[in-house]
Amino acid sequence: MKPGEIWNKNNGVGLLDMAEGTNSTTMQVVIEPQAADNVDEIDVLDEYLGTTYKHTVKICDDGALKCAEKPVFDGSDIPGWSCDVTKYGARDGCDCDCGIWDPDCDDGVRYSYGIVQNTTAKDIKLLDSTRIVTMLKRFDNSPFDHKISSNEMQTIRAEFAANHPLRKLAEEIFTADGRYIPLLKMAPAKTCPTGKVCLRHPKRTITTVPGKTGLAGVCTSMDSKTTGAGCDEMPCGTCATSTCLPSTINSWGYKCAPLLNGSVTIKAKSDDSYLENYKTKMGSGRRSKWVNQIKVDAGHFGSSTFVPTARGWCAANEVLATTGVKPRKRVTRTECEQLAVKLGGKAYTWRTSYHRKVGQECNVYKDYCKNSLKGSGHTKIQSYSLQEVTQKWFLRGTEDPTMFKIESSVGGCLFTAATFLVGIGNCLADNAQTWEVSRDCQGTSVIMHPAGQCLTFSAPGAMPKLNQCSEQDTAQKWEINGIGA
Repeated sequence: MKPGEIWNKNNGVGLLDMAEGTNSTTMQVVIEPQAADNVDEIDVLDEYLGTTYKHTVKICDDGALKCAEKPVFDGSDIPGWSCDVTKYGARDGCDCDCGIWDPDCDDGVRYSYGIVQNTTAKDIKLLDSTRIVTMLKRFDNSPFDHKISSNEMQTIRAEFAANHPLRKLAEEIFTADGRYIPLLKMAPAKTCPTGKVCLRHPKRTITTVPGKTGLAGVCTSMDSKTTGAGCDEMPCGTCATSTCLPSTINSWGYKCAPLLNGSVTIKAKSDDSYLENYKTKMGSGRRSKWVNQIKVDAGHFGSSTFVPTARGWCAANEVLATTGVKPRKRVTRTECEQLAVKLGGKAYTWRTSYHRKVGQECNVYKDYCKNSLKGSGHTKIQSYSLQEVTQKWFLRGTEDPTMFKIESSVGGCLFTAATFLVGIGNCLADNAQTWEVSRDCQGTSVIMHPAGQCLTFSAPGAMPKLNQCSEQDTAQKWEINGIGA
C-alpha cells in the first residue's frame, strides 16, 4: 500500500487526495464501489455504497469525524435510480417508482401471481395471492409448477360451478397461458398509494450500465380479497328466490340458498321429468295396501288424471258437491271423477261399495286431498287427487338456511334408505331426512345429503339415486321452482 492510501475491506478502495509529506490539514475522500461482475452484484454494491454514505453523514454530524463540509453523494453512482440517492438501499423502507428495484424492498418481499394485460404498456394485473395459493395447493399436482395444466383445469371444472370464484380465477389463468407469470416479487412500499404494492416488474427493464439492465420497481394495484368476499361477484345471480351466503372463514366460499314459499316442483335439468311421490298397490286381496314410492317421471301438470292418495275423507277442504247419499244410489268411480272434472275440483272421495242404508257417497273437493279424515267406515272411503299433486313438494327450512326437509304434498319426506337409495317416509326429526339444497337465480339446484352424495337422475320413470357429487354430472342438476301454495 502506498503512503497516504487507505484500504478498507468494507468500503472498497478509498483514495486520499493528499500527497505524502505535505502539511495540508484537510483532504478529500472519494469512495467508489468496486467493479461488479453481474447485475445482482451491482445492486448489492450500490446498496452498500448508500449505507456507507449515510453512516459517514452521521459520524460527521456527531463530531466523531471532523468534516470540513457535509459529504456529497453523487447520484450517478447508482445507475437507473431516479429518486433521492440517499433513499436507495438505505434501510429506511421500500421506495418504489424510483427506477430500479430498491434493495430495501427485499426486506418485506412476498411472492405473488400476475397476468400481463397489455403487451405494449406491459401492465400486470396482480391476482389475489391467498386464492391462488389455495387453488394451487389443491390442484397443481405433477409437475408442481405454479401453473394450471389442461388436466388440472378439468379437475377444477368438475369440482366447482362456473361462477365459483376459484373456478373463475383458474379459467382466467388458464386462458392467459403465456401471459400468466407466477412467483412475482412484491413488497409493501411507503411511496405507493393505498391499495398498491411495489412490484419487481419482470417486463420493465432499466439500463444501469452499458450493456446491463435492472428490473424496475413499480407501484401496482393488488387484488386482495377479504374473508366473506365469496358473494361479491354475485355467483348466485340476483333475484328474490335465492340468496348468496358467503363463507365466514375464507374469501371464496359461498352457498346459494333458496328463498321459496309454498309448493315447488323439482325437475331433472337433463330431462323433462319431475320428482314424484306416487302410490302403488302392494299385495292382493284383503291383504293389499297402498305404499308410497319415489320416481322421476313426465310432468302431470294440466292433466285431468286423478290418482289415489289415502283412505278416508279429505280433511280441512271445501266440499264442492256430494252425490250418492241423498237420494241413496250407486255411483261409479268414473262418474264421481267426471263430476270432479266438471266442477274443477282437485280431489274427490268415493265409497268403494254401495250400501243400502248409506248409499255410495261421492264428494268433490276444491283443493287437493292433503290430509285424510278417518272415522266410522273410513276404510271404505278412498280419496283421489289430481296426479299433478304427486309432483308438488315443500322445502321445510331448518336452523341452517341451506338445510331442508323435502316434504311431499301428499305426505311424507324424502330420505335415504341406504348409501345409494332414496325413499319417502313419515317426516321425522332425523338427519336422514335433511338435505343441503342449493339454488341459483336460474333455478339450477343441487340436492346433497349430509353424507356427501347428491340426488341423481337415472332414467324417466325410475327411482333417483345417490351418487358421488360432481359439478360436471348434469344428472345431478335439478330445477326447483315455486308454483304457489
